[in-house]
Amino acid sequence: FSFFILPNLLRGLSGGLLGITVSVGYYTGHLNSQSASILAVLTSLVTILGCGIYALIAGRVTERAILLASSIGIFVFMPMVTMFDSTGTFLAFYGIAWFMVVFINYAVPVAVTKIADYDTMGRYSAGRMLINNAGNMLAGFLCVPLFQLIGVQLTMFIFAGLQLISGTCYYIYMKKNNIR
Repeated sequence: FSFFILPNLLRGLSGGLLGITVSVGYYTGHLNSQSASILAVLTSLVTILGCGIYALIAGRVTERAILLASSIGIFVFMPMVTMFDSTGTFLAFYGIAWFMVVFINYAVPVAVTKIADYDTMGRYSAGRMLINNAGNMLAGFLCVPLFQLIGVQLTMFIFAGLQLISGTCYYIYMKKNNIR
């Protein structure tokens, strides 16, 4: 549990910023009320697609590989959400980044079942989610001050990097302990 405190917090921060993409879009001028509703529909469609594809690859691809590949995807695509001026590219790169989040959101609990002892699973999962949700909440508080201090693009890049660190930590731990 102790090893994963920081990775779970970092995952929460990264996912929290991507989770408030509507606010980011309004802040940057990429979204208005119409395009924000498109983003909401896109989130649901990508989640459904991600769930379906994850169901197809689960068991065939290791969770550690899914976590690392998806974290790399977040690192690449999350900063691209705000990189260009058009609403279309904003939505497209958000959709790709959110697809990676869906995979991470399914792979982490599966990985945890292989990492934590069954007798402590309830406490372990509650603690893990507490830390993850604290990161989600902090992202909401930190994003606008960071946008103002260092800019939107650098903030997106840093928060994408936090997921890469988190996914890499899971990958290294699972590889070192021979956990699929």
